[in-house]
Amino acid sequence: MIFKYKFCLWLIDTLSIQPLTLPEIQKKWLNASANEDGDPLAERTFNRYRREAESLMYVDIKCDKRDGNLYKIIRPDGFKNDELQQWLLSAFRVSSLAERVNQREEVMVEPAPPAANLLQDVMEAIDGKRLLRIVYKSHYQDEKEIILLPAFVRLFKQRWYVIGEVRGKERTMTCALERVKEIELLDWKRIR
Repeated sequence: MIFKYKFCLWLIDTLSIQPLTLPEIQKKWLNASANEDGDPLAERTFNRYRREAESLMYVDIKCDKRDGNLYKIIRPDGFKNDELQQWLLSAFRVSSLAERVNQREEVMVEPAPPAANLLQDVMEAIDGKRLLRIVYKSHYQDEKEIILLPAFVRLFKQRWYVIGEVRGKERTMTCALERVKEIELLDWKRIR
């Protein structure tokens, strides 16, 4: 299962750089870091996983017979998920890089954004339109408890933020997740 998704992301990433023929794709796959076992790519497997990649990333991968049988990525008109697609591809590239270099000194990375472990609760609250009880400590104020109806999250300058409406105050608030001391997903019934 993991192999299939690695291949799908690898294929989208590879064809985003330049269109290729099937033999060129097969040759690149043999040497790809995502191909951990070094297995060759059969045409039938390629076509099956190509369809998976199209579905996964909301694109079409077409063979242009007029242009030397080159496989190209075609994005649908009005494509709105380009930023999400770039995030997925970037995560795939970083993951592939991490597997290849494995603690080598030639690669220097910044620390991961802090408090990412809180994102699961925040996203669950957003999806379920549920409230969050947050104990929040800003730099300039004492620790306080906030009941927040989160609307969205944002990653900005290596920090995660949740933006939402403060219950009872009818105002919008931006909370840096790294300053959240406690978080709890609340049921609507407890608040009413």
